Amino acid sequence: MAESATILSALEKYLNAWTPWIAWKAEVFIFLICFFCFFLGGLAIADLKMRSRPRKGFLPFPTTRGDRIFVGIMLWIIVILAICAIGLPSYLSLIIGIPLVILIVLKG
Repeated sequence: MAESATILSALEKYLNAWTPWIAWKAEVFIFLICFFCFFLGGLAIADLKMRSRPRKGFLPFPTTRGDRIFVGIMLWIIVILAICAIGLPSYLSLIIGIPLVILIVLKG
C-alpha cells in the first residue's frame, strides 16, 4: 500500500513539473488515460462490428459516428465554458451537456 502511494506521488511530481500550469492529481491522470483508451477502443470495436457510413441527420452536413461524437463533445465544452462564464452552478453543464451529446450522436 505504501509503495503504491509512493508511485502515485512520484507520478504527481513528474506531471506537475512537466505541466506547471495545471495541478495534477495522479488519480485524475490515470482516469483520463483509461477514459480515452476505453473511448477509442470502444469506437474501434464499434467500427469493426458495424462500419460507420456518412448519414445526414439534423446537422447540415453528412457525418459518421466519430464526427457526431466529436461535434457533440465540442458543443459540450462550449456549454461548460458558457456556464462558467455566466457563473451558474457547474452541475448544470452535466444536465445540459449529456443530453445534448446523446441527441447529437443519435440523431445528428
